Amino acid sequence: MEAGGPTEDIIVDVKSRLTLLMDVMKMMLTQQHSQIYKEEAYLIICDLLVVFCDQLATNTK
Repeated sequence: MEAGGPTEDIIVDVKSRLTLLMDVMKMMLTQQHSQIYKEEAYLIICDLLVVFCDQLATNTK
């Protein structure tokens, strides 16, 4: 890890929060009756995939 980079604890925390957010968005896609909420959940998932696409391609963990 680089000096001044995020600590392992911060990385684990961010990953767990991201996983929780994705789980909530997936739940909204499948269980929400409002089309507006479904669309917003879909857009959030797409945005997160764009933001983290490099990490998804290089890190299989």
